[in-house]
Amino acid sequence: MVAETPLQRARKTVDQALPERSQQATLRSLGDDGLRGLVERYVAAWESRNVQAMVAVLVEDATFAMPSFPCWFAGREDVVAFVSQFTPVLRHVVVSAGGQVGIAWYILHAERNVYLPAAIEVLALEGDRVREITAFADSAALYPRFGLPGELPG
Repeated sequence: MVAETPLQRARKTVDQALPERSQQATLRSLGDDGLRGLVERYVAAWESRNVQAMVAVLVEDATFAMPSFPCWFAGREDVVAFVSQFTPVLRHVVVSAGGQVGIAWYILHAERNVYLPAAIEVLALEGDRVREITAFADSAALYPRFGLPGELPG
């Protein structure tokens, strides 16, 4: 019996970790209208904190991560429980982030009656649902790189 080389083991590990379909293939299969509909459902669920709508837009083994913070949730129930506990008034702008769909969230600053940058989320999709949410909070410095304004009117 011949032992596997480190390169063969690495290739095997990568092959096992790759999703069945790339994000670009998923986006192409959804088409513009399908993607727009999914993003609209996702945003509406989050803005309204509608738990049933959140559940409907996520795959069962969805994950939510917030790099630079020790936040990581696995499973639709845990993701929804985490997200639904916050009730800020939100607005959003859809962005493209590294070829994936993203949402730039703005949160209402009531005293100034403006919406200020809150987080940029990058979504990984599986079919017509969201599989992974990676939220970059405290990312106001990133907004100009996406061509986003520093605030939205209230």
